[in-house]
Amino acid sequence: MSTDEVRYGINHAIRGLWRNWALSLGMIILVNMFSLWVTKRWIPLVTFSSALVLYSTIRLAHESRLPLCNRIVYLSMLTLFWSGVVMVVINLLVSKSLIIPSFTFTPFNPRIPYINILVLGPVATIVTGWSLFRGREQNFCKNCRILYGEAAERGFLGNIFKQEGEYLVWMFFGISFLITVCEYVYYFVFYINVNLNSPDKFFFVWIPTIIYGGSLIFLGMRYAGLWAYYSKGIQGSSILQGRMTVIRYLIMCGDDIYLNFPEPNRDSICFEDERVDTPAHVSLPYKENVSDYDAEICFKGLTGISPAMMRYLYVSDCFNTGGKIFHFGCVLDSVDDMAGSRCLGEWISLGTLQRLTSEGRVSPLLCSEIDRIYQITMAWKSYDRQGYRLYDIKNYKPTFRLRDFRNWDVDYNDSNWLFVAINNEDKPFFRVKRLWRKFINGMGD
Repeated sequence: MSTDEVRYGINHAIRGLWRNWALSLGMIILVNMFSLWVTKRWIPLVTFSSALVLYSTIRLAHESRLPLCNRIVYLSMLTLFWSGVVMVVINLLVSKSLIIPSFTFTPFNPRIPYINILVLGPVATIVTGWSLFRGREQNFCKNCRILYGEAAERGFLGNIFKQEGEYLVWMFFGISFLITVCEYVYYFVFYINVNLNSPDKFFFVWIPTIIYGGSLIFLGMRYAGLWAYYSKGIQGSSILQGRMTVIRYLIMCGDDIYLNFPEPNRDSICFEDERVDTPAHVSLPYKENVSDYDAEICFKGLTGISPAMMRYLYVSDCFNTGGKIFHFGCVLDSVDDMAGSRCLGEWISLGTLQRLTSEGRVSPLLCSEIDRIYQITMAWKSYDRQGYRLYDIKNYKPTFRLRDFRNWDVDYNDSNWLFVAINNEDKPFFRVKRLWRKFINGMGD
């Protein structure tokens, strides 16, 4: 991957945030505008068709090698799908004369059983609110992290997707909530359910469209500025200097891990420099693969000692540099082996590491490494590759001790175990989720 290809990928990713917003919210606004020309009987078909368009967009982006955050597309797809379901239910109730007119607060008109925005708005508010409540635990985001790595491993773009993905969901939620409140106030105070006159069309159709247009202008300026700032900032950075390969080593002995505690630096403007991390890591010219032998040679050069065991863990791609990060585990026979090492640090237990993590003092890369080892190990000890229990004990939780790292015969580069960790026989709707992932490629809850 050349420098131009990397720059194009970053440009595509940042501008893709705006394109995804334009497409996703645009499909919802389009469905709302169709109320001017399409009868309520056929509006659900338009709604489901629009959801299918967004679903296809996610699948195409998933198959592409270019980095892109599709969370807002996914939420818009859910909004359209569940709105279509609500519209179908209302149409069925109307056809069976099950809607009681006195419950509609206005004279009931079977020709207008519902108004599009009064369905789309509340559904969008609920969907985005649920997404914000779930946060990182939403399966769509979990699947993305499993496939592409944690934000810290993906570099600049990972952090951008994490920040802007959350920002766009909050913006989607805020717009949906605002529109829902305004439209229902107008509906109950001013609307007469006989037809859609000019004021009704303005409030129910054109106000949401105007708000959507304003959001396009705002986000267009935001992401144009972000790209301009980033383009200026990469002059002389690692992108223009070429791709790099980073090798990181987790040094373990018994149940302890060897970590570096940086001294506080008042002159540093980067908080990352003061976080606890492994002291053993090295940057090299780009290499497609790093063998165990190469990793051991680099480790000896860094520390001046030979590990009792060197084990390849996994590799992660850094999108913004086009490089790779190789993660290795090193096991020592004694904690005294690091006494004469060139890498400064101290031995701490997993309990201490967990406390430091809760205090926000551990580097994101180290957090993702430990979390991956824990999740995969616990899944491998408890379930088979399909997610079925190895033991007939519900919610069985095995022990996790670093001293057993030598004996864990599991591939930490196999992301299937991460899927097993989040969906197994002890999780609700296990079989349904397995079918969903099989046929819809793990796109979400």
